[in-house]
This record gives sequence, structure tokens and C-alpha cells, in this order.
Amino acid sequence: MDRWNSTYLMLEAAEKFETTFDRMHEEDVQFSSYFMEVDGNGKQKHIGPPKGEDWVNVIMFYNFLWLFYEVTLRFSGSLFVISNTYFCELVGIQNEFHRLCGIDGDPLLKKMAQSMKEKYEKYWGDIENMNLMMFIAVVLDPRYKMKYLKYWFNKWYSKEKAECALKLVRDALDELYAHYAKSTKLSSASGNGQATNVGSSIESSASFPYDPWKIASHEFDEHIATEDDNECTTDVDKYLNEASEKNREGFDILAWWKVNSTRYVILSEVA
Repeated sequence: MDRWNSTYLMLEAAEKFETTFDRMHEEDVQFSSYFMEVDGNGKQKHIGPPKGEDWVNVIMFYNFLWLFYEVTLRFSGSLFVISNTYFCELVGIQNEFHRLCGIDGDPLLKKMAQSMKEKYEKYWGDIENMNLMMFIAVVLDPRYKMKYLKYWFNKWYSKEKAECALKLVRDALDELYAHYAKSTKLSSASGNGQATNVGSSIESSASFPYDPWKIASHEFDEHIATEDDNECTTDVDKYLNEASEKNREGFDILAWWKVNSTRYVILSEVA
């Protein structure tokens, strides 16, 4: 990526001097004669000067490499949240590769795109070799959720591979949720255990030896606790099944999770 960016910056600088090179070619005799020099074998010693076709290629490659340069700037930014948009940036790159490698346009650009795509896929071509947290960050963005991954995976991969990739992400999210749910439960139990014991001892001393209403209430409390444990992943299902937020400009994902933390207590901790 660094070499692509270096090439982009050089082309950006060179493009500004197109008119200058044209005028030197027309007005400076020494400039033109320099490129006409030949060696002892009669071969041209210097490559150049740049011609009209060369400048067309400069503009073409400059526009192509601009995408990668912009993505690099966004990835290296430190003043805004990027974890939830990381995959979105890769979507732009992947789509551009598909477009350029499939067109019947300039063969030079197509060849360059195919070469870059091969290098790109060494790192990003197989989801099993990628950090699943990148995908979980997308799922926890209320504008995208699993629908975003499902759309692009189905577009890029076979049906079987797309389903496998989605299952990997969902399993990782459920595992992460269960870990936070366990930690939250242990923290809550340690904080409330002492007060509960004191209340029980006071209540039992003032109650009858046998109280069927209290027994029934206690039985229901245990049932609810068990049911809540069994539904620990339904918080994830509830979030995923709700409508996605509109992808409006200036959307603040951190503020959204702060506002909705009471609805998704554990999932907000994951986010």
C-alpha cells in the first residue's frame, strides 16, 4: 500500500507540470536534443520526453490510485472512530477491483488492477484469515448490522462460502456476548449478595414456618432467572431483527450506543 501511495503522490506532483513539459519541448532546443542522444549501439540513451499518451496514462493511474490513498488516510486517522467503517472501506476497494478487472477498457489499467488484486487477496481474500472483530464492528453499527455483510458476501462469494462466513461472524458475536453476559452476572451477584442474605434472614424470622405464597413466588423467581439465562443471546437477535438506522451524514455511533445502553445492557458493553 505504501508503494501505491508513493506512486500516487509522484503522479499527483507530475501532473501539475504537463503544460511545462509541453512548452519546454516546443521552446527549449537543448531539452529536446537531450532525449535524442544515442549510445554506441545506436539506442536511445534517455526515455522521454512525456507525450500526450503518457499524460493520459498519468491521469488514468492517478484517478485509480486515489482510492487507495484516501483509504490509507482514513485508516491512519486518529480523530474519529474507524473500526466500524473499516470493512466499508474494503468494500469500495473490492468493488473497484471487480469493475476494473472485468471491463474491456484500457489493457494497461486492467493488467495493473489484476496485479494489485492478487496482492490484495493475499491479505483480504479469505475471511478465515481475517480478524473477525472487523466484521463484528460492522454488525454493531446500527446502520449496517448483519444485512450489510450478507449483501456483500453474497455478491463476492459462492452461496456456501457466504453462509459459512456469516456463521463465523455470528458465532464470534454470540461468544463475545456470552463472555460479557457472564462477567456482568458475576459482578451483579457479588454486589447484591450480601444485601439479599440480610433481607432473607429478617424476612424469615418474621414469617410463618410454612408460607405457600412465598414458596410460589420464589419458584417463579427461579423460573424467570433460568429463562433469562436461556435468553442471553436473544438480546443479540432483538438488535439484529430491528430496523437499521438511516445512514445519515454525521451519524455518531458512540452516542447511539450510549442512548440505547439501557435497551441493550450487555451488547452495549460489547460495542
